[in-house]
Amino acid sequence: MKINILLPRRMVGTTKWGIDLATSLEKHGIDVRVWRGEIQVLKSLFLAKGDLIHSTVPIPWKPHGMPLIFSIHGYFRIENNPYGWAYPRAINIADLIVTPTEHLKRTMNLPAKTIVIPNGVALPDRIRKKIIIADEFKCLTITNFYFREKAYGIVQLVKNLNNFVMKKKINTILNILGTGPLLDEVMNRCKNHGKLLKVNFLGFQNPAEYFRDSDIFLYYSKLDVMPLVILEALSQGMVVLTNEYGAAKEIIDTGKNGFIAQSDLNYVEILGKIFDKKFKLSEIEIAARSTIVAEFNDESITKCWIKFYREIISNEKNM
Repeated sequence: MKINILLPRRMVGTTKWGIDLATSLEKHGIDVRVWRGEIQVLKSLFLAKGDLIHSTVPIPWKPHGMPLIFSIHGYFRIENNPYGWAYPRAINIADLIVTPTEHLKRTMNLPAKTIVIPNGVALPDRIRKKIIIADEFKCLTITNFYFREKAYGIVQLVKNLNNFVMKKKINTILNILGTGPLLDEVMNRCKNHGKLLKVNFLGFQNPAEYFRDSDIFLYYSKLDVMPLVILEALSQGMVVLTNEYGAAKEIIDTGKNGFIAQSDLNYVEILGKIFDKKFKLSEIEIAARSTIVAEFNDESITKCWIKFYREIISNEKNM
């Protein structure tokens, strides 16, 4: 079985997802070719060979009549997506539409041939050390700075964290990993905060050591689907606090495996309770990792993809 995976050029969540999927498929003995970026995707329309096309970008036809799976990872009708106009045709010609969340499927009013396969992440080899919050509170967030709705979430996150610091009078560090064209703009908007809060924009980094050395993972976005970074933080057994973006409830059961804030005031309130250890944090950390094992484990998700690949290829051959 040979699968062609078509991806955007820039390293956003969808691209990372596709590269990780290709790596997992290869571990299962699947022959995979990744076509990444506008030029490569265009070439694939004429040169791709194999059994199936799995695209995350809208394409106008099926190369060599191969069956097509179209993965939709964003709110293409409301995002500032330069290829939004091309989605209706790609949806129409696809043999199967896949989204990572029920919320995205409903919001975009996708057709009956749409199924939900959540994003998956690999379980880390070793569990992070449990952090005992002492005289310094270490917070971590990861995002990209390509989309304004995601990037500006960092501005609000810093405001919320600063309000927390003003109440608790505790030295606090927020490490921010990620890069993109809006990075400088967001940095300029995040300069005005109290002396007890230190905000570090660290650019693109391997997050492994930051997961291990942080007390809590914070997230804030005004438009999101299923952030891989939240899944990765949960897999590490981290306490995660996020605002209520679209599909947050499909990952987090607040108070059990993490926390979803209903407002900015509630965000600061929950953060304070976490800091004061008014929750059973050790139980939440265990539940966080268990959620990934049970529902978002890369191994089981990959097997799910292989199952659908085989079914679609078999159906095509029997037609």
